[in-house]
Amino acid sequence: MTGYGRAVLLITVVAACVCANGTACTAASRVVQLQRVEPPGASPQAQGTPRTDPEAQSWIAALQTFCKAQGVVLFYDVDPSSQDIPFVDTNSFHGAAAMRALALMGGREWTDVKGLQIFARPVRPRPEQNTRAFDQFAVGWLKNLPPDQMSALVEGKTRFSDIDPEMQSRLLALAAHSIPGVALAMLSHPDEVPMRLQFQPMIVWSDPKTGSKHSRLLSVQEDPLQLTAPAAAPDDSQPAQPAAPPNLGRPARGPLDFGAGTLLTLDEIMARASKAFGVNYSYDHRLGQSWYFVNGKLDQDTFERAIALLTTVSPAKRAPTYQTHFPAEIPDLLNGPCSQLLGAKLQLADGSSWGATPAQFAEGSTMTAAALAGGNPELLAELQKDGLGLDTTVALSPAMTLLTQPGGASPRFVPGQPPVLYVNRLNWLIPSN
Repeated sequence: MTGYGRAVLLITVVAACVCANGTACTAASRVVQLQRVEPPGASPQAQGTPRTDPEAQSWIAALQTFCKAQGVVLFYDVDPSSQDIPFVDTNSFHGAAAMRALALMGGREWTDVKGLQIFARPVRPRPEQNTRAFDQFAVGWLKNLPPDQMSALVEGKTRFSDIDPEMQSRLLALAAHSIPGVALAMLSHPDEVPMRLQFQPMIVWSDPKTGSKHSRLLSVQEDPLQLTAPAAAPDDSQPAQPAAPPNLGRPARGPLDFGAGTLLTLDEIMARASKAFGVNYSYDHRLGQSWYFVNGKLDQDTFERAIALLTTVSPAKRAPTYQTHFPAEIPDLLNGPCSQLLGAKLQLADGSSWGATPAQFAEGSTMTAAALAGGNPELLAELQKDGLGLDTTVALSPAMTLLTQPGGASPRFVPGQPPVLYVNRLNWLIPSN
């Protein structure tokens, strides 16, 4: 971007090297290295051009509101092009709980440095943010679930608080990146968020002309989850009790002042710090146009600790691979720990039924589209929309869904547009094919 001032900086070059014996030298993963230089040279403050685009303004407004409500000083690594503005209900979350919620909703790692709340992007992607990793973990989790817990899960009697911490963590991360309201409900009232494991029928067939394979889910009516009754309304005759104060401190006040909060590049932040503290800094200028939201007044020690954390990077490496389909595992679960699901009725809302049983799906049976429709013209018409003829052979494929539905709806903020309400419902499919 143009129009930005630039401070006098010392550049630290980090280069890879190879020793005489042919082995790579060991180097720290932290590329950015802060270095105080005395005496300071002229370091004009980078004024920058204030961002007026809707994306930036939405980020600034959301984080300013959060800081004001929580009474905190924040340093947040922002992707201004992202439309997923983190939303946290400040009436439901306070103190450390609010910080954990903001980190979860924004996909950030939260660290408290001397009262400054720092939200950095993860150095390495967390496995639970990868949906394929979740599927693989969930299959193993279901396989080892005790029989009484499996029965409760199939019957919809399980609450989020009933499952083990590792599954909670992975479900939270999954929900935060798909239906944020579900994740917030899991955090705020885990005892009231119901869960159920359901059978989901699928079919697979080949196009007779091209030979390409196709698949689709078959619609079935779901039994509604029993939501926990809401807490009784407070007695207005009794004086309201003040909310517990946040259990977070504030950083020592210093000359580096960001006011109520603004969005700046790393170049601009470092130039301001150089002027405020009378020192120069070296850093990796490949990060110079990274954006951060920061508010409040900071002293030098707190700032230097924070910026070192926020500008830590990791070398590229091969990512793990995960299984995406479970052709053997899903039937094994249905014929073993999850056998209760074989009693599911594959009915639709109008009372009609598909012409196959869950057991036939678990066996991987085949039949014609006409037989699958069971003589029901409406079901046959639904299949024909996908190009299936009466005599098209389809393979029955079993799948399972993990349903989490705390009820209600929650907003998702899109820059420049009114908030969009989404039903708080996460229905996660684990397919066999």
